[in-house]
Formats: sequence, C-alpha cells, structure tokens
Amino acid sequence: MIRARYTVLIVLCVTFLIGCTSLPHQEAKDINQEKLIGTWKSTSFEGLSANDYSSESFIFNQDSTFHEETKFTRGVESELNGTYKIDGRKLAFDIGKENITIVPLYIKDDTLMITRKAAIGQVKVTFERVN
Repeated sequence: MIRARYTVLIVLCVTFLIGCTSLPHQEAKDINQEKLIGTWKSTSFEGLSANDYSSESFIFNQDSTFHEETKFTRGVESELNGTYKIDGRKLAFDIGKENITIVPLYIKDDTLMITRKAAIGQVKVTFERVN
C-alpha cells in the first residue's frame, strides 16, 4: 500500500516537472538527441526536497524511449518508461495517458542537469554519463 502511494507520488512529481532558471548558462544553440543518448547516473541533488532522494538513473535510447529508476531515502523505489523529445533546450517526457512533462535541459560533455518539481519546492539533479 505504501509502495503504491509512493509510486503515485512519483508519477505526480514527474508530471509536474517544471523549468528553472538556476541551471548553468548554456550556449544558445539547441541540443541534439545524440548528446543525450546513453546511461546517466545521479551525482547530486539540490533543493528543499533533495534529502528525499537516494539515487536516480536514466537510459535514453536512440528510438526516443527512456527508462528511469529512482530510489528514495525511505527505501521506496520507482521505475518509469516512456518516450522523450528534445525541443531546443527543453526535454519532454511522455509516460502515457497524456502525461507529458517538460524540463529545461543542460548538457555539457558528460554532465546532464534537469530540475523537477518535488514535494517541497524544486530539486536540481546532476547526472554523469556512465556509457
């Protein structure tokens, strides 16, 4: 029952991912999909709800599908699958049932940053490419 509640909470959080102006400055040119493809693992969480997260990883595939795994400090885990689309410097996640979320996207070399709405405030997540 608790796991189901956290799964619903995760889906809602992903649904409400929003943009944030606190991402580092990035050149004006758009990000192409090739820069995003691969596996990314979280290295840090910043924000009021940052202590709720233990780890997060994404796999972005060339066919525009993704897999996300999130572990929370209370032992709850969540997995999401869906499709993604890059529009300029924004990343749109679609996990079905008209559940589309858009986040600002920052990529430089092997570092990826996104900001999501969390239970309290926003959480900025930094990832490193692992392959």
